Amino acid sequence: MILKNLFTKFYKKKNNFFADKTTQIRNQAEIFNFSKSRDNIKIGKETIIRGKLIVFGHSGKIEIGDECIINHNVEIWSAKSVKIGNRVMIAHNTNVIDTDGHPIDSKNRYKHFKQIKEKGFIEDNEDEIIKNIRSSEIVIEDDVWIGIGAYIQRGVTIGKESIIAPLSYVVQDVPPNSVVSGNPAKLIRTNPQNKK
Repeated sequence: MILKNLFTKFYKKKNNFFADKTTQIRNQAEIFNFSKSRDNIKIGKETIIRGKLIVFGHSGKIEIGDECIINHNVEIWSAKSVKIGNRVMIAHNTNVIDTDGHPIDSKNRYKHFKQIKEKGFIEDNEDEIIKNIRSSEIVIEDDVWIGIGAYIQRGVTIGKESIIAPLSYVVQDVPPNSVVSGNPAKLIRTNPQNKK
């Protein structure tokens, strides 16, 4: 019941995030900003949001540039920072998550479960359990295309004009103008037509 109330309270409220007046927040979009700052979710000009954006209460930021599309069933979770450049296309069923979400240590993980069950999501960055959750920034540069069902792990930078093939699991940085595929994603080729 606590979680249901929290999600209802923070769900898709216009005063809970910043979006340019040309941004399209489609009906299937879900935006949850558990932080107390509207500035922790920023969406640029002429961008289309059809997926889910979630910023944790204790920390996190999502910044999406201009003329992007965040498609249906895409989930972007942030406990640190997710920065998405301009003209980025993220296809259906992709996950972009800058955090492990729970502590690695089983005792702290169980404490975290109990905390969520009893109190909901933690808003205090000084909480001892939160300090044990690994989070690191994700950067997706301009003109990147991420294919259906990809997973982008915490700490990754995807260079401009790169393509992430469908169902790829990206665990390390992707150089600009590259095509990567697989689990874990590996370089398939560079895109010489993108080089100027």
